[in-house]
Amino acid sequence: LLYTPRDIARGRAAPPLQEMDLNVPDPLPDGALLHYAIQGEAGPLSLEVVTADGRVMQRWASPDAAAGGGGPGAGRGGGLSTDPGFHRVVWRLRDQGSGNAKVPPGSYTARLTWDGGEAERPFQVLPDPLNPTITQADYEAQYRITGEVAATAAEIRALLRRIGAARDEAIEIVAAARAADRDVGLLPELLQQMEADVAPLEARLDPPDRPDVPVSEVPATGAGLVSDYGTLVGYLNSGGGYGAGGAEGAPTAGGLARRADLDAAWAEVRDALVPALEQAIERFNDEASRLELEGIGGGS
Repeated sequence: LLYTPRDIARGRAAPPLQEMDLNVPDPLPDGALLHYAIQGEAGPLSLEVVTADGRVMQRWASPDAAAGGGGPGAGRGGGLSTDPGFHRVVWRLRDQGSGNAKVPPGSYTARLTWDGGEAERPFQVLPDPLNPTITQADYEAQYRITGEVAATAAEIRALLRRIGAARDEAIEIVAAARAADRDVGLLPELLQQMEADVAPLEARLDPPDRPDVPVSEVPATGAGLVSDYGTLVGYLNSGGGYGAGGAEGAPTAGGLARRADLDAAWAEVRDALVPALEQAIERFNDEASRLELEGIGGGS
């Protein structure tokens, strides 16, 4: 049994900062409350919040469900509970697939799915009653731009993972060849050259920890673009207030200017780093092929 959620208003209570359910007394819940009940044994369950056009904003699933994951307020261990009884899940009005951007006011549906059945219950996300001057276009701009900035941050993290994987694989190839008494040729030098070409640019994205170096001797660097973008997402996605960052609604001119600065810096690093990485991998793999060894990414 899936109950119809109460309508939920965008906004915040202070302190702490949180979304408001206007129909529930203090302490205010941090988002929309989704309730369901189970009688007897239940098989795999999933609970979704979807938009009017069918886009999934968040999904929770029981541990035995085929896909998905837990979320705030889900059952034990983060999964959707299938125990008999009454259960509550909290949706924090975020789009799980768009960097947890705050969703704009509009019509949403809670959808509970189980083996052989499905139930849907509609509800509304309402504008912030404490900020009546914020328009629907403002909310939609906040959602769209937050999602775009979060996507850029995800792109940077993906590139960092690619660099780390290539580095680790190259080290492993050299170590395995030496362990097998194989000729490593120029591979160690090419690995060092890869590090020399890539590491300085990589550090602009995510400066490495240097626990072995005294703080006074660590070169001064910024937090790195991946951190800067994360901070900007928090600023754009907040509801204002102490420690929260930007104002509710459309991004401010300062927020947009900060995004433009970060995008320019990211484009500069990306346009230098991606070719440097690809060329370093190509040189390493050419030498590995000459030595009849497997290369980075399985190349030979």
